[in-house]
Amino acid sequence: MHIFPYQIKRTLLVRLPCGEDLLSAIERVTMEEQVMPAMFSVIGAVRNTAFGYYDQTNRTYKTLLRDGSFEIIACTGNVSLKDGKTLVHAHILFGDEQGACFGGHLMSPTTIFAAELHLRELEGERLVREYDETTGLYLWK
Repeated sequence: MHIFPYQIKRTLLVRLPCGEDLLSAIERVTMEEQVMPAMFSVIGAVRNTAFGYYDQTNRTYKTLLRDGSFEIIACTGNVSLKDGKTLVHAHILFGDEQGACFGGHLMSPTTIFAAELHLRELEGERLVREYDETTGLYLWK
């Protein structure tokens, strides 16, 4: 276990634009506002979805796409550095018109219908990701 002590530096509430890609919009806000490190949540709705599942055996992501209108039941993530660049890492849960839920790793394209971002910038050293041989993932060092 690794514990990273941080305090909240500032909080931003952002209405994300209709028609934009959700992941790209979050990335743009974090870069424009120079928010690093950070954690966030999103609520709202989307017109289509792209989400992923990490195959632990093959160490690859499988991307799944669904067309339609969906509620964002939950979306949470963080902002850190990977290879010197900002990385937005998010997981998302969608709900359909029958109340069924599905989700995974947020991917593009996921088109925003309406979305509100609650972004919390953290005070402290930047979180840096590096390759972890055990999992095949880039995790905080």
